[in-house]
Order: sequence, then structure tokens, then C-alpha cells
Amino acid sequence: MGKNSGRTRTIKGAELPTPKYAKNVRDLVTVKDPRVYNEFKKAMSRFHATLGIRQRTIKLADFQGRYRNSYGLHQTRAGKSEFVLLNAKYFDKDFKTIERDYRKSNYGANPWINITAKPVQHTLIHELGHALWNNHLTSKKAQNAGKEIRQLFREWKKDTTKVGYGRYGASNASEFWAEAVAKTVRGEQDKYTKEIKRIVRKYRL
Repeated sequence: MGKNSGRTRTIKGAELPTPKYAKNVRDLVTVKDPRVYNEFKKAMSRFHATLGIRQRTIKLADFQGRYRNSYGLHQTRAGKSEFVLLNAKYFDKDFKTIERDYRKSNYGANPWINITAKPVQHTLIHELGHALWNNHLTSKKAQNAGKEIRQLFREWKKDTTKVGYGRYGASNASEFWAEAVAKTVRGEQDKYTKEIKRIVRKYRL
């Protein structure tokens, strides 16, 4: 996600563009259930230990318009990662409801997203994966890594034996990467998660 508006709002001490799709941007700690906030902290800790977290500006917001049903979005600006927003529609509820609804909507026999052990953490980890790499990031290391990631994406799409992967990752190389990162951090490991770790280390993403 790389669209921006001309308006600004203070987010974590810096003047950042307020995206048109977001209203009532607020801190994660404001979620109704403290257990949900605790899951967010665990997600960030596990992500940092596994791949090294790069984006720490993460907020909750009320999503509007075409993005109102999105779980989360990663914002880029001028080719750089700017912040991550999570949709309050899904996460400003009690822990058990979020976990139940997430599993029902996204997992199953023909899952939409990759199956991980921590569904409440999944979206945040996915968006943090975008902050490591996606097609909107323009740094030299991102461009160099992109060549290997796109090749890995092509191989993955042809692989009929892969297990635990959902349909969303087939959308494009960026979504494949973010979903594979989620599996790397909180799912069963395989040759693709191994490649994710190797690429992050090689290009210092």
C-alpha cells in the first residue's frame, strides 16, 4: 500500500501523511482487550527475534472506503516504509472473538491465507513483512532482493506439493513474500521459510 494524502497527523512523534482510508488513528494499547495488545507485543518480539524488525510505527485505525474490510495495511512513501495500520473493525474486540472469526474466515480446507499458530498475530506479522520488502520499496537492497524474491515466487506458484499456504500469496510477489514471512515467524518451517531467512540476511532487509 503506497497511496498518500496531503494531510498530516502526528503519528509517534513525527508528522506523517494521514491516508484517506484511515480515521481515528490511535495507539495499539487502546484496544479493548489487553490480551490482544499482549498478542501484538508477542508478534513484534517474535518477528524481531526471527528476522529483525524494521518498522515500529504501528497503529490502530478505523478503515474507510475500499479498504474498510482490510485487516491491515502497510504504508510506503517515496519508496520507503512509513508505518503499519491495523483495522479496528477486526482487532478492537475480545481475544476469543478475534481468534474464532479469523480462523473461520481465513483458514480451513482451502485457506485464504497461510496457516500459522497465532491467528491474532498474523496480520501484524504480515504487514511487518511488507515493511521488510515489497514492490513499493525502492532502496538498492530492496531492488536487489526483489530479483530473488520474484524468482522464488515463480517457483512457489509451480510447486504442487507445498503445504500450509493459502490462496492470497498467489496474488503477486509482494503478498507471497508477506505471507511467507508470516509462515516463517509463526508457522511450520519448510524450504520457502528457509529461503525467506536467507534473503533477509543476504540483503540485510
